[in-house]
Amino acid sequence: DNASLFKDKNIAIVGGANSAVMKAVTFANEAKKVYLIYRKDKLRADKIWLDKIDTIKNIEIIYNANVIEVQGTDELEKIILDNDKELDTESLFIEAGTIPNVELLEDLGVETNEFGYIKVEKNQATNIEGVFAAGDITTNSNGFRQIITACSEGAIAALGALNYISKKKWYNYYIKSK
Repeated sequence: DNASLFKDKNIAIVGGANSAVMKAVTFANEAKKVYLIYRKDKLRADKIWLDKIDTIKNIEIIYNANVIEVQGTDELEKIILDNDKELDTESLFIEAGTIPNVELLEDLGVETNEFGYIKVEKNQATNIEGVFAAGDITTNSNGFRQIITACSEGAIAALGALNYISKKKWYNYYIKSK
């Protein structure tokens, strides 16, 4: 996201965790006004970001609200919230989390945490022997869901899987027979 593209414009960001708050802080340097819209009554971001956002005058946090409509002719001009507020804005960013899609693994008995993320060990192994998981769907990387951490977890999972299968008798037999 290039904040300079939004110089002197009103922007809206939907979300209440770190990614939404970080984006609001970043864009506030260039934007005329930043609306941070969150569906709950308290942001979930880390304290360092909450302290930072409190010091920025052109960020307005709107709690207990959801975007229900976007309006504009050729481009975004206005968003309507479910609390009867209308906000004039040229840009809308959705920085709200998603529910991990682990339905495929539920039948296998793969353990997840209370938020639906797959519990993994340091080597990305799950509670099911021979099943490894990586990326935004797991509990690793300290909840930092970025491409770089997902790729790192993928490499770690691949090594974990290789170490797992190299210990199996059938794998050693297969390698020796080649």
